[in-house]
Amino acid sequence: MSILATERTPRHIEIKAGPQPLCFRPEISTWIDIKVQADAAREQNDYLRLSELLRKGLKLQPQDIMFHLNMAVNELDLNNPEAAWQALGQAWKIAPNTYAVLSAMAFYFLQMKNFEVLEKTSHLILEIAPSDLAALGFLTQALLGMIRYPEALRVGLPLIELSAAMGELPNGMGFYPIKQMADFLLEQKDYPAAVRLWAAGVKCQPDNVSGLLEFGKALILVGDQAGARQCLSEIRKLAPQDEAVRALQMQLDPVLPPRKQERA
Repeated sequence: MSILATERTPRHIEIKAGPQPLCFRPEISTWIDIKVQADAAREQNDYLRLSELLRKGLKLQPQDIMFHLNMAVNELDLNNPEAAWQALGQAWKIAPNTYAVLSAMAFYFLQMKNFEVLEKTSHLILEIAPSDLAALGFLTQALLGMIRYPEALRVGLPLIELSAAMGELPNGMGFYPIKQMADFLLEQKDYPAAVRLWAAGVKCQPDNVSGLLEFGKALILVGDQAGARQCLSEIRKLAPQDEAVRALQMQLDPVLPPRKQERA
């Protein structure tokens, strides 16, 4: 067998024609076209058009959970929470207890300010993905919504510092939760921790003027005049006409009242 293997050669295959172009089924081409149009409508914030396109997509692919989840988010943008919940319910029937569905539900509960259920949903997501930043962000906001600030800080402060290393805040989280945590720290007179929090926050969104202003105020409280002046310089580049810039300048360089001339 070994002798035959060395003597035999592979048969030469002749290709008579070049590769034929791919031909998708008509419904697949329509589905792709709907996705492209839906992305464009989302970028233009055309929620009514997006809703129409998503409904068309669901007729073609009723088992595609992303169409249901996108429909839920879009209905929230249209201020239709009941329709959003129905879309989430359809997605749950198709893929219960999955990361995508639970994440969309967490966003729904956040918008509805149902913080108790949001906390439970966040823990369910973390069982699937223990280091998921978005889930930790949802959990932080749930704890803040229930006025459990010390617990929120135990989750939120390291979360924001980790996010700073990545250069962006977790999906579904804005600057307001950072301000809530920082204001609590300032009330507790824990100025260094407030500075740490704002320093991480502005790294996530370096063009956010409100965040830079809060960071500058915190720096003044810890006596870091040089850092506050650097922060003020960055704010002037972004919003030179902002009245808050003048207020921060006054904190750095308060105007002293003129001295009365002494009588001769």
